[in-house]
Amino acid sequence: MSNATMEATQMKVKLAVDEMIDELDKKYLRDMQKNMFLCSARCCDNKSSTRDSVESCVEKCNDGMKKAQMHLEKELGGLQDQLSRCAMTCYDKLVQQFGPDVNKYSEHQVDFVFLEAFEF
Repeated sequence: MSNATMEATQMKVKLAVDEMIDELDKKYLRDMQKNMFLCSARCCDNKSSTRDSVESCVEKCNDGMKKAQMHLEKELGGLQDQLSRCAMTCYDKLVQQFGPDVNKYSEHQVDFVFLEAFEF
């Protein structure tokens, strides 16, 4: 794949992922984070509470946000795995169509296979 085409494709994927994460942040994560902080602040309201009970309360407040972050990381990891498999599939298609010697592939051949796979 030509360097310019590869960079353009990578940028397109990166922008799409960044846009999705920004949307999730604005629609869901910020409210969750706000609620987590408010909940944590309420844990400190009772001055007679022990330090351990306050820490336990704060941890419980953080659970929802931690779960959301873990889920997001899992999904992003899955996306990365899919992109890697897609790249491997592209390489397999190139080998099937043009033979195993990658040095003989023209930029056009490589660009065509990769752009077809990553078109969205």
